[in-house]
Amino acid sequence: MIRRTYFVSDIHLKNMQERNGQNLLRFLRFLNVNDQPIDLYFLGDIFDLWISDHQVFIDRFAPLWEPLRQLKAKGCELHFFEGNHDLHIRPFFHQQLGMHVYKKHKYHQIGSLQVRLEHGDLINLHDEAYLKWKAFTQRRSVEFLAHHLPGRLWSWLGETLSSLSRERRS
Repeated sequence: MIRRTYFVSDIHLKNMQERNGQNLLRFLRFLNVNDQPIDLYFLGDIFDLWISDHQVFIDRFAPLWEPLRQLKAKGCELHFFEGNHDLHIRPFFHQQLGMHVYKKHKYHQIGSLQVRLEHGDLINLHDEAYLKWKAFTQRRSVEFLAHHLPGRLWSWLGETLSSLSRERRS
């Protein structure tokens, strides 16, 4: 029997009170109603910002953790591909939720298909500025800072940069 497979990508959750947060929570509860194990893939940028395993992010999205743990307990396979808004997430998502976490593309067998899965932020290999930024964020020194600088600092920095970005676009 082929397992059902679901994909979630680029919903950029800021908090659980917004519409996308409520929709994701309803979706996870819906998946939990069925006893059949599924494969669930998060293909990056699920959060507008998530860095490492800082408590500020864990608390902000707390309603998600129990439905994900329930899915895992039913034998569901949970996969998370880091995007450019959710970085260095393995300490929480793998160690606390049992999710498979990937920083790069990965091939998965889905039914009879071999499928390449990834966030997709590297689709434009000619965007040199972005490629440099991506390489910078993946450096070991940056990962060290991601894990060791306070989560509130990362949260503040993300909100500030997001606000500046919205101002430039308007």
